[in-house]
Amino acid sequence: MDRLAIGAAAVTVAVVTGTAMLGQNASTAQAAVTCSKDHDYVVARIMDPLADQKRLRDDFRTCGFDIDLKLVPVSPSVVGTIVMMEGNQKIASIDDPSCRTASGAQCPIGLRIKAGFTGKAVVVLGRAARPGEPYTSTNASTAKGEALEGVSVKGRTVAEVEGLIAQKHLTIAHYNVQWSLPDGRGYGDLTPRSKVDPTWRVTSIEPYAPGQVMLMISPAGPVPSNIMKKIGDAGAPPEPTATSGS
Repeated sequence: MDRLAIGAAAVTVAVVTGTAMLGQNASTAQAAVTCSKDHDYVVARIMDPLADQKRLRDDFRTCGFDIDLKLVPVSPSVVGTIVMMEGNQKIASIDDPSCRTASGAQCPIGLRIKAGFTGKAVVVLGRAARPGEPYTSTNASTAKGEALEGVSVKGRTVAEVEGLIAQKHLTIAHYNVQWSLPDGRGYGDLTPRSKVDPTWRVTSIEPYAPGQVMLMISPAGPVPSNIMKKIGDAGAPPEPTATSGS
């Protein structure tokens, strides 16, 4: 969902030096995607990440590739990065070692496309979210470029974090209480504020939408009966919830 030396306005989708332009769209200022060729590889630049998916797909086809490029709303530090890719060995991601995703991996910022590639591929690119639009992929909210950049929140109480969030002019979309079960697994429950003890500890704050975050909370005490009922109704306990990062 810390990353990026490239912005949403011009995303490089390969790291090679281009010399010859491919297709008429490559020289058109209004093109959503421009392409250039250098030896065995193609440089594709996404000039308009807010273009509709059909336009992006058509421009890639003009460049000679059957690539379905999709856009999803992401938190600020993920804008312009590739959050998912399905292809084959002729398409590889280019990673930026100077930035990290929430999981600690290098940020995927581009593609190397082998010239003559004729297969199909799907590339999902992060775009800026619109007001009120939930993020599909996120980084940690304390990562560089995020709403709480550099702020230490782990171990603070819910009450302390609520005050901090108010100071930052953010709102809390959800309280995600992470219960530890007797068998060692975890169960995350979106809990109303009235049911959250203000002395419980916050393990992390996740971006949720522009100006909104979700608190990940470690509760104290035994698992309540209503939570055990939810677990029973759902069947086997789920694995611990993972909510951020790409």
